[in-house]
Amino acid sequence: MTTPDLPRLIAFYRDVVGFELTYRFPDEGAPEFVALRLGSSELGLAANPEAGEPADSHRWELCVYADDCDAAVGALRTGGATVTEEPVDQPWGERSARVTDPDGNRLLVLSRL
Repeated sequence: MTTPDLPRLIAFYRDVVGFELTYRFPDEGAPEFVALRLGSSELGLAANPEAGEPADSHRWELCVYADDCDAAVGALRTGGATVTEEPVDQPWGERSARVTDPDGNRLLVLSRL
């Protein structure tokens, strides 16, 4: 994923979502690329000052499992995400909500009931 504000998006995914920074290039100065890990999932973020909001047809949705969907959505909202679908119990045994990160990328937040 590319972003015009890499430091802000790194902070969002690290501090709000809980990803761990595992790789940074270059080692010093303004980062151009980072890799983040959450459990066994990895996310790559690259700086692109000209990156705009992705077209809806090219969007992806990151699925994030949380111990408590409602608490995770609250933290995401406080951290700058926009909640597009509030948490709701699903008939298949999960609670889910949808949010968008500060760059307009979608996250599906889930927890098991």
